Amino acid sequence: MANMSSLGAEYLVHNSVKYHNYLDNIGIDVADVYELLLGQFVDDLLDGEKFVQQLQRPVILHSTALSIAGHSRMSERTVGTLNYVDVLGVEWVGDHLCYTGTPSTCAGGLLPPLLSEDQINIIQSNLKNVLPRLHKPLANVNMHYALGNLRLSDIFNNISEKTDVKLIVSLENLSQSVNHYHPVDHKQFISQLNYKHIIQIHCTLGNSEEQKRSPTLQQKQLHHFDILEWMASEGIRPLAVIFELETETDNLPDPRELTERILWAKELFFSDRPLTETTKV
Repeated sequence: MANMSSLGAEYLVHNSVKYHNYLDNIGIDVADVYELLLGQFVDDLLDGEKFVQQLQRPVILHSTALSIAGHSRMSERTVGTLNYVDVLGVEWVGDHLCYTGTPSTCAGGLLPPLLSEDQINIIQSNLKNVLPRLHKPLANVNMHYALGNLRLSDIFNNISEKTDVKLIVSLENLSQSVNHYHPVDHKQFISQLNYKHIIQIHCTLGNSEEQKRSPTLQQKQLHHFDILEWMASEGIRPLAVIFELETETDNLPDPRELTERILWAKELFFSDRPLTETTKV
């Protein structure tokens, strides 16, 4: 993964009529890279191929299926599914470093890892089985618990230093951790990570008119923008910055606003280095 090139900034797209129409409105010229959801293509690979051809850009695959922090048989069963979508030509697979269930039972959510040495051993054992058989690079997304004697950043740094797994910093996951799991300061957590391992950043982007009717949503959105600017000032240089559009507001952002934010993210993180020839616009 050390030799992979910068991709740039874009947004997570769903395989739906809403997003197909949105793509038509915003156009593809602003795009460097797209992120796709594994669950929307795993049962219809041909449809996935057609969608990727329409995008005309590199793609990243987002998954919640490996259950890296939990049951080993879950990872073994799922890795074959992830390789099944090799035909889509994804740059890497992003999966949550969480427990998501067993082969027979779904956990019903993304349960973050326990902060212990035993948990690290489970994760490393699962990765030892998965990585040699996964045909694409793997990155993990962060969430936070307070159960155990370690910092979550210690676990992520340990895993990245001892395996060929990189990090996806999700600002939304950190915010969800504050609301549902354990208070965590975004900047403090990120500053504890080894910056060279950060391969991707996730940031929500809601419909600004709807956010104005909810002070909480608007405040969180502005906070995420502030964190992005701070990360850039810290010298963090991911290979991709992905905006997630359908997390907190019913409607997608105005296409002009998304375009402005994509260009803003490119200036923050990619203006000092060239994109690959295949991703220039």
